[in-house]
Amino acid sequence: MSKRIVIVDDQDKILKSLARNLTRLGYLVDCTQSSQETLNVCKNNIPDLVLLDVMLGSESGIDLLSELKVLYPDIPIIMITGHGTIERAVEALKRGACDFLEKPLLFNKLLITIERIFELEDVKKENSTYKDINCAKFITGDKATQELVERAKRIAATEIPILIYGESGTGKEVLTQELHASSRRSSAPLVQINCAAIPANLLDNELFGHKKGAFTGAISDYSGVFEKASGGTLHLDEIADMSLETQSKILRVLESGEYKRIGEQLVRHANIRFIASTNIDLNERVRENRFRQDLLFRLNAAVIRIPALRERKGDIMLIAQHFLDKKAILLSRKLYLSNEVEELFKNYSWCGNVRELRNTIDYASAVCRGDTIELNDLPEGLSSDQTNCESPKNEETTSTSITTRITRNGKSEKESIIAALHEAKFNKKRAAEILSISRRSLYNKIAKHSIEV
Repeated sequence: MSKRIVIVDDQDKILKSLARNLTRLGYLVDCTQSSQETLNVCKNNIPDLVLLDVMLGSESGIDLLSELKVLYPDIPIIMITGHGTIERAVEALKRGACDFLEKPLLFNKLLITIERIFELEDVKKENSTYKDINCAKFITGDKATQELVERAKRIAATEIPILIYGESGTGKEVLTQELHASSRRSSAPLVQINCAAIPANLLDNELFGHKKGAFTGAISDYSGVFEKASGGTLHLDEIADMSLETQSKILRVLESGEYKRIGEQLVRHANIRFIASTNIDLNERVRENRFRQDLLFRLNAAVIRIPALRERKGDIMLIAQHFLDKKAILLSRKLYLSNEVEELFKNYSWCGNVRELRNTIDYASAVCRGDTIELNDLPEGLSSDQTNCESPKNEETTSTSITTRITRNGKSEKESIIAALHEAKFNKKRAAEILSISRRSLYNKIAKHSIEV
């Protein structure tokens, strides 16, 4: 059956040229010039791929991208623009675009991109095993943790807010996906947002959306995550990093179900299941006047605490084998751990928890020359066990202890931060993980040393 492609562009000449060339190659093509027209076309006949211009006259193609990914999360979308910048590319990819091409379009390059995407989609559909390895599942053989997960799933059948505590990398997002799948809202969207990854002055916009003209650059209406998750589940990760002002707005939504877009007087109603998570002790934040006690009271209705991986040693090899099986399928070869590596894994503290274990398997499987991962295939420094893992409540420690943790190999604190930023290709989240500090601490240190990022 021929693949169906929707081309969305406000320029007739480009639409006709692309449609003519793609139709000649056997594709079924629909052309649209606005957001509403595109949504109508997709509703009547779901396409296999969308080519979407970033600018649609007065409308934003990136906003339309967000709407399409909520309604049709599996449709691959290629963004096209004549106003291409790195920022636009990053924004499009963050919102779910699978690629980004600049005008003037080279048709051969576009065609190669389309064919590559279709090949990958065909593999996903035909290979059920490939689908299985991408399904998120909270893996545990630990009896206490299994009981925790089962209890969490029973809570999922209710509508009360859920608060998940757990160190970084323990699987809070994965557990949220299981909770959503076990709820009565499983057929509706699950929207997850990391509060610490969005600057404080932009978080309200991401949460509640804005009205066209609300501020400079607001060229069209924008739906926030409360609207995008309507009927489903909204997960706010790292909620401790939210400002007190935004916390008060979240509390209002939880108590009354009402909110407003920025620059709009219309009161909207949120129909969502609310899940929050954090790796920081919120009671401590309340004592520091950095978290609203009334909001914590609302969230404390159902609290789930995920134990660190070092507290459930029996899960280490179970999870390691899971990641090895995934890699074996992707690499088309079976992978094993040597006895020495197994022994190291069982006795290592895994301060980065499941995320650190997964990254270790990813690295080792890439450098391993045979089918057995040996000690020399592991990331440098893994054999030096970190016995003093930070607990969630001590994530933000004193300046002196953070400085001690950052400085290494004879470098100053500033030099160590710059080196970590370069190693992480200026991804602040990754740089903070390299330095074993929180992102908030990293931001503070960057400001302290006037480091240009």
